[in-house]
Amino acid sequence: MVIGDRYEPTAIRVRKQTGEVLEATTFLVKPDECRKGFWTSFEYVRHIVNGLRDHGVSEDWIAHVLEVAIKTNTQATTETTRAAEEIRLLRTLLKVENRNM
Repeated sequence: MVIGDRYEPTAIRVRKQTGEVLEATTFLVKPDECRKGFWTSFEYVRHIVNGLRDHGVSEDWIAHVLEVAIKTNTQATTETTRAAEEIRLLRTLLKVENRNM
């Protein structure tokens, strides 16, 4: 898996709906590489949402992930037209997710 030079692996613990605690790895932007004003792509978020759903994560948490992505894109200062389109797509996905609840 290619994660890029700007990210570092970080060990976390996650709790499944059954209560079981698992060790996992997430990738965080290195503090000196953190940048603001960029938008997040619909395709990237959809990939994350699909993974969450495949692992039985609650729809409430999935809605939260989508809301964070929408907020990030609302605050984007680069390529604002593209950010607005990504927001539109993310809202569509949020509506699809909410219909399944």
